[in-house]
Amino acid sequence: MKIIVDRFEDGLAVVETPDHHFFDMPLALLPEGIGVGSAVIISADPDEEKLRRERLAQRAKKL
Repeated sequence: MKIIVDRFEDGLAVVETPDHHFFDMPLALLPEGIGVGSAVIISADPDEEKLRRERLAQRAKKL
């Protein structure tokens, strides 16, 4: 999903989604150097999720 930075308010970025919804996003979650009008790509990585679940299951077995 591509979001566009619309503006900055009180330490947050107000971003717009492709379907024209707006929401606040903490600046810490965005890459350095972005500005108003910057496009940010958000993606999910199913392989990473699977690896994290496996690691958690291994840790739980050790307990």
